[in-house]
Amino acid sequence: MTIKYLDSKRISLDTSATFSDDFSSSPNGWTLNHSGSGQSISGGALISSVSPSNGYKAFAIGNPTNFVIDLDWELTTRDTPVVILSSDTSGYGDPSSGNRRLHLIGSANNDGNLRFSSRYYATGTSKLEDNGTLVAGGTSASTGVKYFYRFSKIGTSMSFKRYLTASDRESDTNMQQRSNATDNAPNSGLSDYAYIEVSAHGSLGTNKLYDFKLYSGVTSAPTKPTNVQDNSILVEKNTGNRYWRTPYSSGTGKIDDLTTDKGWTTSNGISGNGYNASDYVDFKLICPDSSSLAGGRVLVDLQHADYLNGSNLSNTAFTARIKINYSALDQASGNQNKSYIGFYSNDSWGGSTQDAFVLQLKLDYGQSSKKFYVEIMNDEVFEGSSHQTEFTSTTPATNTDYYIEFTKDGNDHTIRITTNSDYTGGETQSITYGGVENLRYFGCKARGDTQANGGNAQGTIKPDIGIWNGVTSVDSSPATWTMNPTFEYDMTTDPRTNTFNSSICTITHANSTLQMNQLTATGTSGSATYIDLGSNLSTKWVMRFRTKQSSYSSYQYNSQFQVGMSSVAPTSTAYNISSSLNWIGFRWYFGTQFSAPYVGIEPRIQQNAADNTHSNTNARLYGKPNETTNTTTSYYHEFIWNIDTFTYNLYDNANYTGTKLATATMSASTNTNWVTGTPSSISGLRYFVFKQGADSNMGVWVNQLDDVKIYDGVTTIN
Repeated sequence: MTIKYLDSKRISLDTSATFSDDFSSSPNGWTLNHSGSGQSISGGALISSVSPSNGYKAFAIGNPTNFVIDLDWELTTRDTPVVILSSDTSGYGDPSSGNRRLHLIGSANNDGNLRFSSRYYATGTSKLEDNGTLVAGGTSASTGVKYFYRFSKIGTSMSFKRYLTASDRESDTNMQQRSNATDNAPNSGLSDYAYIEVSAHGSLGTNKLYDFKLYSGVTSAPTKPTNVQDNSILVEKNTGNRYWRTPYSSGTGKIDDLTTDKGWTTSNGISGNGYNASDYVDFKLICPDSSSLAGGRVLVDLQHADYLNGSNLSNTAFTARIKINYSALDQASGNQNKSYIGFYSNDSWGGSTQDAFVLQLKLDYGQSSKKFYVEIMNDEVFEGSSHQTEFTSTTPATNTDYYIEFTKDGNDHTIRITTNSDYTGGETQSITYGGVENLRYFGCKARGDTQANGGNAQGTIKPDIGIWNGVTSVDSSPATWTMNPTFEYDMTTDPRTNTFNSSICTITHANSTLQMNQLTATGTSGSATYIDLGSNLSTKWVMRFRTKQSSYSSYQYNSQFQVGMSSVAPTSTAYNISSSLNWIGFRWYFGTQFSAPYVGIEPRIQQNAADNTHSNTNARLYGKPNETTNTTTSYYHEFIWNIDTFTYNLYDNANYTGTKLATATMSASTNTNWVTGTPSSISGLRYFVFKQGADSNMGVWVNQLDDVKIYDGVTTIN
């Protein structure tokens, strides 16, 4: 038995708010339009109409000098929708003498700008109002999009901000708009804030308020700390949720954040090359017309103690990641405008006579075009017998952050170029060729022999440089807080509560997976198994799991399996579990019942219905993917349930990041995919079900399921 000791530290955090409402129930203490009509609470939102307006709820917060408000808000029409803190329920406008009112305006006068208006002067006169403005890179608030807002009152300073995501709000990044002002009005002698109101001032100011949190008496909302050790554990006092501080990578590599110089050297080229104290590496590489500039380079020796400590890169396997940005690609009249970034067996460059082992990304920025190549050399005359493959869909550009991953796997040499910071997506090209060995140096080089009228490439290598020796894949996730699953089944042991098998199809525990074995091509029986969680899930949860087709002989008309959460446990091999169940899941088709490409995924949700009840108008994701005879690819599935909305995402990696292979959202308000029932009434989800449909045409194949993780009470795990 191997025991690994981690550097865990336990942290406790109280994330509770003075007042909060996620609108998961209706009306939950709200008075809607004084008469209960017009406005409504549904789908985890307070839906505000124009007339009648002014839904309100009482909550006394006293007279705090400091407070913070977080609200998730969608503007369905953009004519001065407002959320109000007030000492009375009179609605938008100046308060009467002795009262106070704070208007948070999502889009002032349909101009797309934030605005807040603080009105609590003793005579009822408006005391402070500020029109928000766009920040650098920001955009006006679009209708039909949920944004994430934060209002802060810290002493006499007020700030109202809009973000793209909840994580942006927490980290104060990617801000879209801002409104700031200083309020010197008296903060005493007035009635306390006692009500939250949601309404519209303009004639078309409809909106949806999804979540509201008020933190009274604080200068900042509670947030998870970042200046902690990797592998720390954080426990939220109020929820009991546990979060693990996962490091940048689970690999055994070296990460250079460029905060110190690891011995970068330069040769030829021009001044300014090399390590920069601002934590990056500059390069300006000239395709020269003089020998004094031939072979310009900026390199670091990977045998440095903070890299590989006396060793070279493995001759059989390694992964490396870098981030670069080209500030200029100056094309000249010559035909040898070339620069390189990669890994080399030596730190010199002798022009066309140079012997070298090389794995590099080649940038050819000739007179008429710019192209990337993956290029290798095996102790051969440089550029005399190179082996290269062109990137066909990635055109080099300036002022673009490129995330570049190098992988050596035996004789396979692969480079990925992407603009995704998690090193997913983009374009990948490979070369298979033996003998590329003894790679010791990393950095940038320019063409090494003298060429007339050459151009130059310049830019920076940015943090972080990652080197993982001896491995061909790494965890791409940056350091983050990740919630521990409420339920987790890695299938190393059999977690099933019960299983119903037939002679046609069996579900077994094999190879640390649940394995569905479709044995005969035709028949009228199926199979089903389930895991009893022991308790019902709440109105919000995330579920993730992996599937893989491990063998294939044939497909028939209706080859498929199903995975989901059910309120009723299977009791037989029958396709139809119950005529009155609640179900959230999918049916994975890979059969032949439709003409191509009508093969793929069908997310399903129903309330008080049979699990085989469906309509051909449901959200079938045709052709995404068509599994065909693939027995090597794993697929990673994500369910997100949020009160009455089901989001399904499909990924190609265990980090659940990058471009989605497929995605669909089913809700009562956005489409007609509900088979039957009331979405918000779905409850009692307790049984994780893996089953095959009892159809007469199924083929012969094996599909595996494992790595099931369920996170209860949340819609995001980070």
